[in-house]
Amino acid sequence: MCAALRDGDVDTLIVGELGEATVVTGKARTTVARDADMLSELGEPVDRVARADEALPFAAIAVGAALVRDDNRIAPLDGVGALLRYAATNRLGSHRS
Repeated sequence: MCAALRDGDVDTLIVGELGEATVVTGKARTTVARDADMLSELGEPVDRVARADEALPFAAIAVGAALVRDDNRIAPLDGVGALLRYAATNRLGSHRS
């Protein structure tokens, strides 16, 4: 999810119950990662540790994505899901898993 947000691939972010889950953020509004190691791989220092239910919607808004709160019809497995703008691919051109 964090990679899709960073890349601007998210059209609609579906936010459910994330509990106390956290992500790390860099300086840019869309620089989010699940942990410090991932952020480091991007060459970014950790600016702060943030609640996922706050940081992910904020990043979604920054890339122009819509937000949808889950309900009894939609319940993302990990508490958050997304509809992508287009099929996301990595730099080598293959589909992400």
